[in-house]
Amino acid sequence: DKRFQPAVIFVVAGCVPGIIGDDIDGVAEGVQSQVAARILPVHCEGFKTKIWATSYDAVYHAIGRTLLKDAAPRAAKSSNARPVVNLFNVSSMGRPDEVELKRLLELLGLEVNIFPVFAEPAKMAQITQADLSVSTCPTHDDYLLRYLQETCGVPYILKHMPIGIANTGLWLRDVAAFFGLQEKAAAIIAREETELAAALAELTPAFAGKKVFLSAGEFRALATALLMGELGFEISGIRAFHHDEFAAPEYQKLDQAKSKDFPLNIANCQVFEEANLLKRTQPDVFLGHMNGNGTAAKLGITTSVIYNVGLQYVGYKGAYELARRLYRQLRNPGFNRNISKWAVLPYKQQWYGQDPFSHIKAAGGEVDG
Repeated sequence: DKRFQPAVIFVVAGCVPGIIGDDIDGVAEGVQSQVAARILPVHCEGFKTKIWATSYDAVYHAIGRTLLKDAAPRAAKSSNARPVVNLFNVSSMGRPDEVELKRLLELLGLEVNIFPVFAEPAKMAQITQADLSVSTCPTHDDYLLRYLQETCGVPYILKHMPIGIANTGLWLRDVAAFFGLQEKAAAIIAREETELAAALAELTPAFAGKKVFLSAGEFRALATALLMGELGFEISGIRAFHHDEFAAPEYQKLDQAKSKDFPLNIANCQVFEEANLLKRTQPDVFLGHMNGNGTAAKLGITTSVIYNVGLQYVGYKGAYELARRLYRQLRNPGFNRNISKWAVLPYKQQWYGQDPFSHIKAAGGEVDG
């Protein structure tokens, strides 16, 4: 507090304080008078929380009850004021992706207020004055979007993750429709898609016949799978960390776009199952989080990180940048192939011949092949 003079200090409880019942609220209250910064306790319920994505609700709850409790409700604006949109991002994307979505929204003539990542605490309270809140990941944002609508009258849009060509267009059209800017959005989308198609023309031939396996949070995995299909990849499997009600339309999109059936491993995420699935499906490339690509790498599969705050994934620029990275990695897959010569996974050969979901007794899942 003395050295950096922050406006806010987050005190985040991990699993252990949550399980043993540490009183982080009491600790925060006890020291609040000694520091200038506002202290925000963020809770973890331990085993009580069944879905990992509840952590996003916990962060938003801490922000809402501490930074927004004194925020003014939405005030009336003059007719010639630029519409203001809250662009929600709680670890859904890095700064390069924020810049891309801000660019697209500003092309519509909208003013953009990004919240809460990379936002100054003084600007956070401004979200109560926006004309619309827009999610970049429904799994992350539903809690606070509903709170803002109920307490401040700020309407929201909670569908589509703007990863992929079609999804970015749908996301942008929804925002435009709210403000009656459909024709303007159509012109922007047509121009962006034309430019992107020209840029991708030299890359996509290299993806023909290539198979990809994706592993991530549900919305990111499904949206990125749709993008992979748009780039010419065949989906060999998807591993989603959980299931949420908001994702049903994404499965419908995949069902309409796919040419072949593929396994879905949802809300289980056991490494031994993943190894079995990768052996069965034999993908050319594995897209997963930076701490979850080890199994694929040890099997000699080309790996690419599915989310990194310093890289682009979102919008039209994100589609191109991801394609460019995959093009480069698939042209030189030697690194992971060399790793596979020396790395040995701790599973017997017998396991690879079994149903990877045979240990899930209640679900009765199975995989062909």
